[in-house]
Amino acid sequence: MPAAIPKRLSWAVSRLEVQPGDRILEIGCAGGVAMLEICRSLQSGHITGIDSSVLAIAKARTRLIQQLRAGTARLQNTTLIDFKSSQRFCKVFAVNVNAFWTAPRQNLGAVAHLLEPGGTLHLFYQQPSQSQLDKAESQTVAGLAGAGFEIASAQQKRLDDGNAVAVVASTAR
Repeated sequence: MPAAIPKRLSWAVSRLEVQPGDRILEIGCAGGVAMLEICRSLQSGHITGIDSSVLAIAKARTRLIQQLRAGTARLQNTTLIDFKSSQRFCKVFAVNVNAFWTAPRQNLGAVAHLLEPGGTLHLFYQQPSQSQLDKAESQTVAGLAGAGFEIASAQQKRLDDGNAVAVVASTAR
């Protein structure tokens, strides 16, 4: 029996409101758990997952073997800064990826080039305390605004396994 999906990933996937033709990029896809859930809603679209960990990509390849064969999922062992794509994505998301805090301008600049005009960036963080969650939200919103993104929403949610925040931003149309 497959392992239960962490609540933060279930919530993140639900917040993406995946449409059948979406072109989605997951930054830090880890073992591909969220990607597998997203593939269930895709028909003509696809999801690309990137991760700097060779082990994570290997786990994702095992989990997504059917979706990779069908072309619904793609994987690449790379960092966001080094990732190259000939296409743009309508949605980009990341869960608990600290690159947007450690080097926000560089990483958000890379995302801006990967999003289609009007595309959305969804950043999710789960923190053990309310004060850490508030800090994650404020730093994320400030970083996005400073990089020229328009903040669409910031929502906190209490999950069974901890507090989480979702920040959604878009590029200029």
